[in-house]
Amino acid sequence: MKGRISGDFESVNLRLVPISLLPDVGFAQSSNVQKLQPDFTLSSIAPGRYRLEAEGQRKLEKGGFETLFAAMPVEVGATDLAGLDIAPQPAAAIELRFHETEPGLAAAVTAVGLLPAMHAGPVVFAQEGNDKVRRFQPLREGAYWLYTRTTGEKKVCITGAQLGDRDVFRQPVILTSGMNAQLTLTLSSHCAIITGRVVSNGQPAPGARIVVLPRGTPENPGDSWSAFTDLQGGFELSDIAAGRYPIWAWQDDDSGLSVGPPDLASVAQLATVVVVKEGDTAKSEISVLNLKERGK
Repeated sequence: MKGRISGDFESVNLRLVPISLLPDVGFAQSSNVQKLQPDFTLSSIAPGRYRLEAEGQRKLEKGGFETLFAAMPVEVGATDLAGLDIAPQPAAAIELRFHETEPGLAAAVTAVGLLPAMHAGPVVFAQEGNDKVRRFQPLREGAYWLYTRTTGEKKVCITGAQLGDRDVFRQPVILTSGMNAQLTLTLSSHCAIITGRVVSNGQPAPGARIVVLPRGTPENPGDSWSAFTDLQGGFELSDIAAGRYPIWAWQDDDSGLSVGPPDLASVAQLATVVVVKEGDTAKSEISVLNLKERGK
């Protein structure tokens, strides 16, 4: 596979061009070449669908560097690919802010990240700078899902999210090239709780895995939560926002390996949907998925 990174990546002010070829699904990197010239050659690539990505930093006249990204889908077959040309675009810059309904809630938020929605990839977390402001590293344009975690030591839940003036609490976070925006999360101590038990053939299912989908759809899931039931088959989801939560449950096999569905889309109609209001506790009974019967 041969090609060239065009446009600003040809600039003499370019600091570095990492070129990566990644499988369309999964985190593993197939090939990676880092070089200072925009021309690239990647070899010994298995047939399949990939994402060709490049990243560089352009020196600015006012000082410092601007991050640039370039990406394109590539399908590798039995013949060589040549003459590929991908153009760079400025990264998105996102700053994280909190709107607290009462003081001290932000300290309980341990992680806020953005999870790529359209392809597999790691969560990009906001990091606190010397000015005590949390920011994300330069981000590629595209759709992301909000990913959040709290300490559990203080009652706090995230009840809203705004990217600029757009509501992204249960919707994908859409970033565009060169965007400079603020992501604001609303924090509250008026949280909801879901409790219940998981059963198999009417009997408690200890050690069953439960999966909760707080945002997104089974076909395009966002940040999913996973936990295991106790010895009585019980579970509790605390410090969550009011809303609608699809929940699934299944049991691992005797060896301890997960025998869950290949994806949530295949069991979308089998979810138990629990609706809980602010400050309330909702109780539910979840039946274990009978995946062996579905596979016949």
